[in-house]
Amino acid sequence: MAEKARKAGAVEADESKTASFISRIRPTHRRALEIGVLGAVLIIAALFRIMPLKWGTYYTAYDPFLMYRASEYVAKNGYAAWWSWHDTLSWYPMGRDIPHTVYAGEPFSVVFLYQLANAVGFRISVYDTGLWFPVLMACLTCLAAYFVGKDLKDNSTGLLAAFLMAVSPAFIARTMIGHFDTETIGVFGMVATSLFFLRSLKKERPLLHRLACSALAGLSLGYVIISWGAEKYLVGLLALFVIVAMLTNTYDRNYIASYSLTLGVGYLITAVFPHPGVESILSIENLVAIGVVPLMLLYELLKLKMDPRRIRLTMLGVIALFGVGMLVIFNLGVTVPLAQKYVRIISRFLIPSAMFETVAEHQLPTWTTFFMDFGIVLALALMGIYFAMKKMDDMKLYLLVALLTSLYFTANLTRIDIILAFPVSLLAAYGIVELLRPFAAVSVAPAALDRRRRRRKEVFGVSREFSVIFTIFILLTLLPNILLFTSGTSSVPSTFGSSGIENRLISGHYFQDWPHALAWLKENVSSSSVVAAWWDYGYWIEAMANKTTLADGATQNPYQLKDLARMMMLPHNESLLLMQKYDVDYVIVFITYDPTSQQLWGYGDEGKWQAMAQIGGFNVTTFYEKDPSTGSYRYSSAYTNSTLARLMFGTASPNHFKLEYASDYGFVLIYKVEY
Repeated sequence: MAEKARKAGAVEADESKTASFISRIRPTHRRALEIGVLGAVLIIAALFRIMPLKWGTYYTAYDPFLMYRASEYVAKNGYAAWWSWHDTLSWYPMGRDIPHTVYAGEPFSVVFLYQLANAVGFRISVYDTGLWFPVLMACLTCLAAYFVGKDLKDNSTGLLAAFLMAVSPAFIARTMIGHFDTETIGVFGMVATSLFFLRSLKKERPLLHRLACSALAGLSLGYVIISWGAEKYLVGLLALFVIVAMLTNTYDRNYIASYSLTLGVGYLITAVFPHPGVESILSIENLVAIGVVPLMLLYELLKLKMDPRRIRLTMLGVIALFGVGMLVIFNLGVTVPLAQKYVRIISRFLIPSAMFETVAEHQLPTWTTFFMDFGIVLALALMGIYFAMKKMDDMKLYLLVALLTSLYFTANLTRIDIILAFPVSLLAAYGIVELLRPFAAVSVAPAALDRRRRRRKEVFGVSREFSVIFTIFILLTLLPNILLFTSGTSSVPSTFGSSGIENRLISGHYFQDWPHALAWLKENVSSSSVVAAWWDYGYWIEAMANKTTLADGATQNPYQLKDLARMMMLPHNESLLLMQKYDVDYVIVFITYDPTSQQLWGYGDEGKWQAMAQIGGFNVTTFYEKDPSTGSYRYSSAYTNSTLARLMFGTASPNHFKLEYASDYGFVLIYKVEY
């Protein structure tokens, strides 16, 4: 009997433990609701980004075609082949050293997912994996933003931050389906690095947990460094945050371990890959980041001997000397020089460049651009700054530094507005929650409030009905620019899917001239042929037609770009000499016009010739003149006699330029060159 009783007791104990375990993992109603809302946010994030699918499965713009081609190469030849790949289709005749000029993170990630999917029986091509990769990374970024917001204040802040990231036009534009470019990993890595780094600073967590978070932050940082050119911003953000923390007395001793381990792991990953490579650790921004470590050690030493006010003044002087020292080292050429494009982002007036200014993404943003990208969210983020400064801590200081720095850089370059989306969404979510907190308290308060409290709320105008109306009003203010942006993105296909003519329809369909022209080029022109076309179309020709080009969106030889521009803008007898120099077999020009009225639209080379003239070193004014009879301007003989104009308008010498192919509407013209 005693044995039976003992066994029965053991069974009851096991059942009790099982029930206790189930009760712990079973979500409460509140938790289940939170998971449901988060799931809905991720679904919204995905749906907003797949709207262009109704027009076809196309990559967007130009750069994604490089990433696709690189992914195909890795999938076919293996990861190790990356380290020795010299691409002969790009930058003829020099070719391109791919491992030292292309970030490996994006193609490696897509090939890994492609292989994993096929290993478990899900048949998908590299093309389709790359097509959907931005959507996946956008959802993961929103998930990471949720955890950052949750750490910032509470679950509501996290959910709202994830939602604002999901519907941010600036973020959607760079994570749309088919936008297979480096920003998809870059923004995710920036949010993930911030999440783990900030968690590693929390003193209340165990040491092992903080070290693990630092290591995860380093892995995220390394992932960003090998994937995204703007990784310099993230490294600089971490360094600047620590410096500001020391000057504002929010610094703590555990910063040393967290910061050093994060940088150490990140740089270890950097050293494995050729681009940016181990030599990049000697670049000025990385030397500054490394130099922050001895600054922290000095700060700890000063804390033992000085009062806080004297420490701040001393550190200001030391940091100023540190900055001067870094500038001296930079000017002496000891460090790896900062690429000119990054110098222009810091201040676009330091190194003027016609080539840089002719790219649409490099233009200065306008107030209209800011409103279209962020709308009322930017104003709500400013409200978040106000509340954050009232209760400043490590996390709020970090987001404040991130917002101010990303706002400055975005004001210098339209393209990098995506780095502003993260701090704006987090601080806007925090601002909304803080703003609505008193109203929410009223709306959920018990109905049986005592008379005095009820009267006080009515005196101040905060009734339950008013609080609900105000909350709905705040949320409705987010809708206009979201709906405006998404309606625009869903109404047009990608640049490639519309042949670069995104705002024109013919019989209810967008033009397919470029896809058809590249298919013809791939099938009918020998693989050894060299094609001359303006650099915009280089990636298309290389990836979709498998043909050799002189230039693409990353050509680093300014003299070759200048020669290409002169090739287009000079008379044909002089252009032929340059074409012969580069062994050009075919020339492609792109002209857009109304098929009915023949009026030029300006989407093709007829709208890009001024950029060609500037890059070619010409004075643009020599290509047009004033008509004395009408007072208006018209093209001069310099323009009408240029090789570009003659090829576009079909007046080129048939002895030297034979028209081999004209696309469906005559927008894409392919000429064979005869010397």
